[in-house]
Formats: sequence, C-alpha cells, structure tokens
Amino acid sequence: MGFLRQGIATTQFFLFGKKHCTQTGYINHIKQYTEPVQSATIVDANDPNNDGVDLSGKTFIISGANQGIGKEIATYVASKNAKVYMLCRSKERAEDAQKEIQSSTNNQNINVLLGDVSEPSHIRRVVSEFEDKEGKLDCLVCNAGALFNERTVNSDGMEVTFMAHLACGSYQLTKLLLPSLKKASSDGGEARVV
Repeated sequence: MGFLRQGIATTQFFLFGKKHCTQTGYINHIKQYTEPVQSATIVDANDPNNDGVDLSGKTFIISGANQGIGKEIATYVASKNAKVYMLCRSKERAEDAQKEIQSSTNNQNINVLLGDVSEPSHIRRVVSEFEDKEGKLDCLVCNAGALFNERTVNSDGMEVTFMAHLACGSYQLTKLLLPSLKKASSDGGEARVV
C-alpha cells in the first residue's frame, strides 16, 4: 500500500512540475502577472533595465555578493538606487566586484563587509560593523555558502557547509540582524529575508 501511495505522490509531483515549472508554465503564469502596479511610470516590456522599480532609501545586505547569483542580485539592487552591503570572505574579490558594480550601475553606495559566514565570531563582528553604520535593514539576502569535496571544519571544529548554509550564514546572521530589520518594518517598510 505504501508503494502505491508513493507512486501516486511521485506522479502528482511530476505532473505539477511539468505543468507549472517549465518554460510553458512560466509563459502561462506571466500572462496573469499584474504586480507591481506602475503609477505614472511607463514600463517598456522590451527593456529589462526599465522595470519601474526604485529602491532609493532601501538598504540591503547580500552575502556572497562577489560572484554568481549574489553579485547579480547586488548589481540589480544597486542599479535601482539601493544602498548595498556586500558580505564577502575575500577582500580582493569583494573589492573587485564592488568596483565593477559601482562602475556598471553608477551607484557609489556599495560597501564591503568582510567575514566568513561559517564563523560565528565573524558574523557577530560584521553585524556590529553594520549596526554602527546603519539604523535599519530593508532586505537580507543569505546567499553565501560553501561546498567542499572533503570534510572541512571552521575554527570551532564545526563542519563548514553546515555552518555557512544554515547555522551562521542564515540563522545567526538573521537573528542578530532582526532589530535592524524590525526598524525598517516599523518605519512603514516591509523588511525581508531571502
């Protein structure tokens, strides 16, 4: 009986994915998308840079922002006039990415916070540095991570992948930044953690 239920669940999952999570599903769903409502702003659907989003006055922390998805997110929000804090482990790569983002977006409000998201002491220090500079945080993007072929531990002897992805890089970072996130929400904004 369990095998039959598992087979039915697997089939349902597959069919849902086939219908909603493919290019065809995306095209069907995007037709129903009406948000965000653009008031007095004409949005050119053929220009991906003109989506009507303005993040002026918003502050973001993006971990792992010196490459990959983190860098793309940092570039996008910087192009929409947000203040960006890039939380990165490598000073050299972070500064290179910072210069590149500043150049491509004409936004000089790109800052670097140096720290390893697998180290609890680094997270505490980074949060303290951020809070010394800013009164609120509108969005935290927990993007950084590490995946090694061999078991690797941090300075406390804890496994790095677990610490970077979950314990420090997501949980501890978010928990320590909650007061800054709450300040943004109490000011009429909608703070978010991604």
